[in-house]
Amino acid sequence: MEEPSHSQTGVNDDDNDLNNWPDGGDLHNVECQGNRNSINYTFFSRNLDAVADVQHLTLTETNVQKAFRNLQCLVCDERLLLAHTLWHKLISFLGVTEAGVAAPETGLSECSKGVFPSPSRISPPTPNTDSVRQAMAHPQTRARLESLDRRVNACVEALDLFASETGWVFAQKYFGVSTHYRMEDDGTLTVRLRADLEECSVFDELAVLREADLYPLWAPFVRASSLVQEVGKCELVIWFQFLVPWLASRDACVHIFACDATERGVLLLCGQSIREGEGKGGRGEGRGKEGGAGGMEKVPLFDAIPGLNIPPLASGWNSARMEVRKCWCQIELLGPRACCVDGELRRQGGRGGGGGWEERTEEGRWKGTQERKLTMHVYVSGAEWPFGSDIKDKSSRSSV
Repeated sequence: MEEPSHSQTGVNDDDNDLNNWPDGGDLHNVECQGNRNSINYTFFSRNLDAVADVQHLTLTETNVQKAFRNLQCLVCDERLLLAHTLWHKLISFLGVTEAGVAAPETGLSECSKGVFPSPSRISPPTPNTDSVRQAMAHPQTRARLESLDRRVNACVEALDLFASETGWVFAQKYFGVSTHYRMEDDGTLTVRLRADLEECSVFDELAVLREADLYPLWAPFVRASSLVQEVGKCELVIWFQFLVPWLASRDACVHIFACDATERGVLLLCGQSIREGEGKGGRGEGRGKEGGAGGMEKVPLFDAIPGLNIPPLASGWNSARMEVRKCWCQIELLGPRACCVDGELRRQGGRGGGGGWEERTEEGRWKGTQERKLTMHVYVSGAEWPFGSDIKDKSSRSSV
């Protein structure tokens, strides 16, 4: 592919500080800093041709700096899957350096397969390539790219889960909501609900999910909720408490981020529980084997956020705090007037400390389980399609 034009780069050629990452507050400023005589000078990640530009990009010594700037723009605008693809292309082009820039471990992110040149061509040292190598070795940039890789892994896992359609057992249909369940190989239980919703815009869906303080007004059994901290424009820490009459009171504090994957026709939300003061390696240590039902993941999805004002655990009989190992939500854009919202929650608990679910065995004995998953899918009609009307409308359906 030819070198991206000035209108495609979203980068000021006079700005050579590659370590100066844009953020959410800089988006409009970046758009205005370019050549005012160029009408098409826009933020790269908002360019409708960004997907094709990344997928067909051939890196050269002359466009590598612009490609790195485009990577920054994509991360800033939460287009994480596309940013990850471009990052792998840069890694393949630049190779491993003494500064410690190295490609991620093979197989971490399925979304980048098939985009590497084979065999990969490592560029010779030049002023442009060396400047990008140095920028990628900068501690701030390395931390951002490590976070990008962890989040993309979570998004790819979510996409795989939502694509699974086998093994579901029908349970019941009540008030138009169909319930299915599935036992997983690790002993967890997944429950799926399906229903139809009419005249609900995708923008309304996002607004409702973002207003954490209003969950008690619409979410079943939610007694209280609050926004603990707005980490970024698409990243929140929320707390909620739900009460099932005559059964139990549970609360959780969850850190959630969003990923704009409209190139795949979806928006993704992924997260997990957070505890005040916990950081890298904090979640999961001493709580069981990695990835098992006995504890959180060894590698946390997020770094620690000190000073969070998390509400205290509610007092009272049978009250406990849930450990949400993973949670996912997918909003699939089906057409100009249809979208689908999928969500999955994998919770950690137990009779001893987390107040886990209980089930009756075939022999009639009660046993406390260590983990259960609740999968929620809601296919919603009435979405406004902001990217054109060339996609055929599909029938609206709901699945939780």
